[in-house]
Amino acid sequence: MHKKVARSLCFLLIAICIVFIGASEAKAAEAKSVQVSIPEFQVTINGQVIENKYNQYPMLVYNNITYLPLTYYNCRFLGIKIVWYENKQVFFIGSDSIAESKLKTYSTQAPNRKKYIATIPNYKTAVNTINSNEFLDNEEESYPILNFRGITYLPLTGHFAVDKFDWKYAFDSQTGLCIDSRDAIRPVLRDSKIGDSSPMRGLRRMQYVFSNDAYAGYPISTLDGFYKLAYRKRGETEKTFSLEEQLIGGDYYFNCRLDTNGYCDPNADIKPSLDGNILSVVCVIKSGELYKGENMLLKIDMEAEKIISQESIPLMKLGFIKAVGLE
Repeated sequence: MHKKVARSLCFLLIAICIVFIGASEAKAAEAKSVQVSIPEFQVTINGQVIENKYNQYPMLVYNNITYLPLTYYNCRFLGIKIVWYENKQVFFIGSDSIAESKLKTYSTQAPNRKKYIATIPNYKTAVNTINSNEFLDNEEESYPILNFRGITYLPLTGHFAVDKFDWKYAFDSQTGLCIDSRDAIRPVLRDSKIGDSSPMRGLRRMQYVFSNDAYAGYPISTLDGFYKLAYRKRGETEKTFSLEEQLIGGDYYFNCRLDTNGYCDPNADIKPSLDGNILSVVCVIKSGELYKGENMLLKIDMEAEKIISQESIPLMKLGFIKAVGLE
């Protein structure tokens, strides 16, 4: 009797293993494979030439774009951080406050071949953003995030390297590709908001606007008593301040504009801008028992930490419902 039970359990375990292996192989098969190559040109990062011949995680080229391996040492060298949010299946790549002056690499005994196979991951990727509508769907991107030897690879396009991270970026036939992150000016985002599942996750976070030599941060809204602003000029540290005593008369919703239907559209047709130290941003102010709203154009002197003008502007003619928040 005991032998029959043991045999039954054994067959059951084998069946479970077969199903598990089959599911794992099916999932792996879903990941698209692409051919990549080792760059034939020189790559220099922060003045240091990258050794690719014996590098366990070499630079790669896919679709004529160079890819950077996001190893621990590369991230520390470039001043970026990576975080995996399991509950949202989102991989975050963003600016960090810590950067090291020397680069360490992982070496192999055998030289790298000229071509390899990498895979395109099917999870979402957040590149220096915590706004869910900006997360990358890798399977739809012309230059997707790649995985190679268990490491995530970032495409060094102008959009990512320059727009997202403010790195200096140059390429020519003589010196190859040169990336320099040492004078970059981008805020360190509160990426923990990505993994936050609370109903209030969209509150107490900031939006940013950039100029060539500075950035300004302002709240999504003051609904939760959040009046913090941030300002940083290149070569200086970030400063923060509160406008609680100046933002009066109701709740402010930044970078929003009421339309003729009475809806608050977060895609305001007047985009925020930073001209010198003057931040210009459209707001909706809601107040009173009926909670009526009004459109205002604010101009804030980020150096003096004060509002210098507050101008009423008309309703948007064409608008539609959109939720303001992370999702």
